[in-house]
Amino acid sequence: MAFNIENSSPEFLAKLKQRLTEYRNSVGTCLPQRCRMVQYAGADKPNGLDIAPAQIEYEISFALAEGFVVDWLLENSVLYICTQEPGCPAPPWDKVKAEEALIDVDALLRKAGFDV
Repeated sequence: MAFNIENSSPEFLAKLKQRLTEYRNSVGTCLPQRCRMVQYAGADKPNGLDIAPAQIEYEISFALAEGFVVDWLLENSVLYICTQEPGCPAPPWDKVKAEEALIDVDALLRKAGFDV
């Protein structure tokens, strides 16, 4: 899916430029061996997908254009990009790396006496 950056507001373009600069400064010249984008929608189990190195900045830009909060972590040559809906709690990096939900709904239901 493509987005048209030419139709973006000056405010968005400034935010995009700032975030891409932050990304470039944080990873430096280190090219990750693997990139995993983990997309959260609320506290549910996230969706994870592999991203080709050439697509990383595009995916960050697209997520920002869609209104998501975007953050990243480079660890052991793996780049994790986390996207989350605005206003939702930010998942801790251990949950992002394991691609786990923020809340284990099944465990809560079992604790409440429900069969799941």
